[in-house]
Amino acid sequence: PGERQEVGRAHQAVAGWLRAAPADSPALLVVLGAEDYVGWERPRGLLKKLLLDCPRLHVLLCCTESPSVPPLLDGRIKDVTLELPPLSPVEAARLFLTHVRRHLYPRDFARGRPTGVAQD
Repeated sequence: PGERQEVGRAHQAVAGWLRAAPADSPALLVVLGAEDYVGWERPRGLLKKLLLDCPRLHVLLCCTESPSVPPLLDGRIKDVTLELPPLSPVEAARLFLTHVRRHLYPRDFARGRPTGVAQD
C-alpha cells in the first residue's frame, strides 16, 4: 500500500503540473541517473502510466551506461535510444556555464577539496 500511494502521488504531481501548463504545449520530464530506475518494475510502471495518460509528456532518460532493459512501453509509444559521445572538457565547461543558475565563487573550483574548505 505505501509504495502504491507513492506512485499515485508522483502520478498526480506530474499530471497536476501538466494541467497548469498551456494546453497546447509539450512537456519534458528529465530523469538523470535513469539507469538506477529503469530496471525496476515500479519506476518503469510509473513512467509507462504517465506516458499513456499524458500524451503531451515527453521523457528524457539520461543514463551513464546503456541499461539492458526491454523497451519501456512495449511498442505503444515511440522509444528511441541514442548513445552520445562524451563532451570535450571545453564543451562540458560551456554547457555548465550556460546552465548554471547561481553565482560562481573560487571555492567552486577548488580541486580535490570539499566545497567551502579554505586553502592553506
